Amino acid sequence: MDRLQLVNCVQQALRAEGQTLAELAEAASFATALPVVMSELFNGNAEINGNVNKFEGMNPTVIVYDLCQHMVVNIVKQVTMLLGVSLPPLLMVLPCNAAAAFHMFASGKNNGVWATVIRDTQEEIAKGATPVEAFAKHSYRSTGKTVLLPGLPTKFDYEWWPHLATCPLHPEMTMTILPSYHALQDSATKGVILSSAAELEPVAVEALEAEIGKKVYMAGPQFPGVMWEGHSTIQTHSADDERVVRFLDEMKIKHGSRSVCYLSFGSAFFPLLRPELIRYIVHTLRQANTPFVFAYASGIGPVPEDLLRECEGIENGCLVRFGPQWAVLNHEATSFFITHCGSNSTGEAILAEVPIVSIPFFGDQAQYAALLTEVLHVGIDLKQTKTFQHPDLYNILYDGTVIVGPEAAIKKGDGGCMGKDEGEGRRRDEDTDEEGERDDEPEQRDGTVPFEYEGAGVHLVLHYVDHYDRSILILNNLQS
Repeated sequence: MDRLQLVNCVQQALRAEGQTLAELAEAASFATALPVVMSELFNGNAEINGNVNKFEGMNPTVIVYDLCQHMVVNIVKQVTMLLGVSLPPLLMVLPCNAAAAFHMFASGKNNGVWATVIRDTQEEIAKGATPVEAFAKHSYRSTGKTVLLPGLPTKFDYEWWPHLATCPLHPEMTMTILPSYHALQDSATKGVILSSAAELEPVAVEALEAEIGKKVYMAGPQFPGVMWEGHSTIQTHSADDERVVRFLDEMKIKHGSRSVCYLSFGSAFFPLLRPELIRYIVHTLRQANTPFVFAYASGIGPVPEDLLRECEGIENGCLVRFGPQWAVLNHEATSFFITHCGSNSTGEAILAEVPIVSIPFFGDQAQYAALLTEVLHVGIDLKQTKTFQHPDLYNILYDGTVIVGPEAAIKKGDGGCMGKDEGEGRRRDEDTDEEGERDDEPEQRDGTVPFEYEGAGVHLVLHYVDHYDRSILILNNLQS
């Protein structure tokens, strides 16, 4: 800690309602205060923004900035020029995987998202549209063309933001982040630091470095030492944490080890525009008598009250806004993790060795999901929940799957075999072929026979995985 000092770099107290507005206000305040702070740093002042400078007399030799702090590049260049001091190298932090970084920052000819948005919005503004109108039209716009990202399967462009239409997306968000494209291209930025592991995606790392022409530093997930060392001591820090852990303890006694589903989309994402997706999942878990912990923090807006009321009275369910995720993933009762595949959640699931079921929204999430489910085969992706911006135009995946929606997929795929009670589970010990002869249930690659359950919107498969010496309940793909 002797080599670290934190300085609060804001101009004034922040007052903003909601996470998105608060973050925008914080960024504006940061950009206003930063020139003075940088000047004090490069001058080696005794105080920095009212704080005692532990490193008085020492000039910065490298500057690391987050992609959302893209204004740092121009501010540092201006300050160093005015002070007549050397410009230190700058490194941009990208809290994502290399494939997603390639997708966002590649050139237009290589289907780079930001390059395409810049081109399309400039053309739209030239025709008389306002910037907000232009970005509302062209942010994450789908065209149906194929996009091949390094190290990942080929997909249509809209598949890389598979649940985008479930979230309210403000054009101002894209407008705020987009300048990071120019910041990375600036000659002052010498490289990027990513929070993914190079061993997971070596092809993407090499392609990204060649594409941007800068050094790529794969720092890997950043977690406390106890997590890397495999310590799984359950720690709680609030009454809600204690309630969740107590619930898991009870479920272990009642249902056994590896029996609970953990459902969370992180602190920012939630399918606010399509909350019925949560109803499908929760309903199916109930029908399968599977306990669950549902962490419903949503930074993009309040979760519908009626949805929470529906979930609150469930006997084997536990609702919490912010769950103690590491404690949940390491609890002996936890079986699998329904996740948006954000960077932190993905890293924690890997460290905890918990299987994932992916429902990615956008950002780097679909790339993580494709890596885990289609390349490494350590999870499965829920296909029939995918919600594209224009489902009337785009409802087919590159692998040929037709997206008909959860309810329709169940009705279409059932083939009339469903019991009177929709969602009734049953064990299929035998199969019947077209001639009416019975065949043995095919073995899985792990040498097990699946227990299949078809419910309202999802298809459950229970594998007894000998390799992990535990049973894993997995939400499987809905295929039409």
